[in-house]
Amino acid sequence: MSPIQWIRSGRIAPEAGRLRRPLLIPSDGARFCLAEVDFGRTVFYLFSELALASMRSYALNPADSIALNYGASPMAKPKSSKKRTGRRLLDLDRHVPYFFTNISSRLSRGASQTYLKYFGVGITEWRVIAVLALMPDISANQICAAVGLDKAAVSRSLQTLERRGLVAMTDDPLDNRSRSLALTAAGDDLHDRIIDVALERETRLLSCLTTDEVEGLVLALRKIRSQIPLVNAYDPKLAPFEPQVDAAARVERRKRG
Repeated sequence: MSPIQWIRSGRIAPEAGRLRRPLLIPSDGARFCLAEVDFGRTVFYLFSELALASMRSYALNPADSIALNYGASPMAKPKSSKKRTGRRLLDLDRHVPYFFTNISSRLSRGASQTYLKYFGVGITEWRVIAVLALMPDISANQICAAVGLDKAAVSRSLQTLERRGLVAMTDDPLDNRSRSLALTAAGDDLHDRIIDVALERETRLLSCLTTDEVEGLVLALRKIRSQIPLVNAYDPKLAPFEPQVDAAARVERRKRG
């Protein structure tokens, strides 16, 4: 089963290779322009996917993670009113999930600012557009599986794109309960304008690495991505958290009950 078939079936293969398919878009009736995003090799996409998995593991809100700004090494340590000996602390200079979250959050923030300024869409809308350019006529649930975001975020983005005439929704002839989504001509045009900016941002991001280092990084990211199910399956077997309820709240609850 190919990577695109995995997404169309509502699943994503952890070891899926290159989610890549050229999209030929008529530009003037005679010429064709080639638009494609290689999700299997786009470092920003891999970082985003791993960062989302890290944030879910730590129960972090993606917006909150933006506040984690990685400064020059060595990092300035926050002052604490109390010091305890023998504690295990995160080394943010080497803690890999922190790198994923921090790098992805800062890249996402910069991308959103750029795309909003010049194209009127944010990073989530761009991810939806990129997926639909690769795989037209898929459902909202399949988009969620592809971009790794929750249904609410994808739904809001789809509403925005539909209002702007960038995405069209049609009933699925095989399932009356489902609707297929695809880019309109205007959506295809916007995709081809944004992708040049997106790939230039990635080029700048990786400009400090040699070709061999980039290949090694992509391979390492793919391997790490395949470990996400194993990581998220870990259960520390601790007592479940029980929120404390004060006496006044208990009395009020008894009155309502």
